[in-house]
Amino acid sequence: MTSLSRIAFLGGQYLHDETSGLNGTQVQLHMLSTGLARRGHEVHYLATTRDKTLAAEGAHGIRLHWLPPAGLLFGWLADIRAVWKTLDAIEPAVIYQRGRSNWTYAGAAWAKKNGAKFIWASNGEDSCDFWRSIKRTWRSPRPLWRKVVLSVLYFIPDILIHRGVKQSSQVINQTINQKNRLLENYGKTGMILPSYFPQTRSDLAIKDNVVLWLANAGPGKRPHIFVDLARECLDLKGWRFVLAGPIHKSPYGEQLVQDAQQVPNLDVIGGVPFDESDDWYRKASLFVNTSGPTSEGMPNAFIQAWHAGTPVMSLHHNPNFWISDYELGHWAHDDFDMLVRRTRDLIQDPQRAARISDQCRIFAAETFGDENIIERYGDVFAG
Repeated sequence: MTSLSRIAFLGGQYLHDETSGLNGTQVQLHMLSTGLARRGHEVHYLATTRDKTLAAEGAHGIRLHWLPPAGLLFGWLADIRAVWKTLDAIEPAVIYQRGRSNWTYAGAAWAKKNGAKFIWASNGEDSCDFWRSIKRTWRSPRPLWRKVVLSVLYFIPDILIHRGVKQSSQVINQTINQKNRLLENYGKTGMILPSYFPQTRSDLAIKDNVVLWLANAGPGKRPHIFVDLARECLDLKGWRFVLAGPIHKSPYGEQLVQDAQQVPNLDVIGGVPFDESDDWYRKASLFVNTSGPTSEGMPNAFIQAWHAGTPVMSLHHNPNFWISDYELGHWAHDDFDMLVRRTRDLIQDPQRAARISDQCRIFAAETFGDENIIERYGDVFAG
């Protein structure tokens, strides 16, 4: 049995705070923090909010600490000071922070000064790269003047993030690729631990003739490719393609909606609350991921889909080669024509789809839902 610890999660945002946007990091932090709290650890969770009325206790007894959101100019300094002040009051033995933010440095520096353990976790395939924010800025379609301004604003935070990662006591990676990039860029050896993501329902899902895409519908996730996929499957009678997720007002978003309206077998349903997302994964016969090379790590969507027995048709991402090694759907090697062919093949071969569905459920339960996973995290925090 792992010895119990006082742990501070530097969450940044909290899953059930409606004033913050939903992302995969929030989901994974929520699962891990509540899992550790259920096992008896004293878990504190730091997050920013615009709602000053939120309670101080979250699900399963985690203790919430609400910080004000920082501004853009010198916001990194306000962020760091607010985190330090809160950690002074908590006095944790372990600090856990996931993804790149100002809080990476805040947690590492506080831990070093106060003799605590700082554990950093990567959350994307490029999260272990140097100058990630600036690199992403220059790869974006933004105007030149805006790239220059943002690069100046990101310069100091990127340096501080590098220091925070370098000073961490332990790094947890999601994939082999992240571990390799950590060693290459930081000279540090990370450990690969799967996300803790237990299944909430034991009954078998009843499938509809639905092909699902669900994410934040921005350019990095490339939902326009899903629109193209639906257009290539117009002849498959009785099948619906569902594009779910918030579409923000922008030239990209407006064009996406306009194009989707021209595809009769495609439904655009907008954002789906996290508590309702499982219903869609259980309903879908296939889940499609079209994200670009740097937009994912180990997507929660893959885990939810596999728990629901839904094969994943992934255009680019194949974390740890699980999709291909365990036949959990299909990895298309960033080849759109291959994605179309394999999607059509699986739709037209229900017996094979059913076999893969069973494999998905078994793999998800053993890899992400086993209670030994939370025990392993507890060992890392205490060890």
